[in-house]
Amino acid sequence: MNKKAIAITGANGFIAGHLIKFLAGSEYSVRAIIRKGSKLREPLHAFVSSTHEYSDSKSLEAAFEDVEAVFHLGALFSKKEDLA
Repeated sequence: MNKKAIAITGANGFIAGHLIKFLAGSEYSVRAIIRKGSKLREPLHAFVSSTHEYSDSKSLEAAFEDVEAVFHLGALFSKKEDLA
């Protein structure tokens, strides 16, 4: 049986990690989208069908092909001092 695909941006983040675990064992396969140079936290590898980088256009194209939904959880995070 082919599972329906869901793409999650910011997949190595806190909230996305919980969403990935929540979807584990469901009718959906998860496509994780992360920044170049980032790594998906180790326990999450078991729950995703594929990992894609924002900076790779061919990888992104594959990530969003025939998905049922996209959870956009990616964000730019910095300390308050970095913004001053």
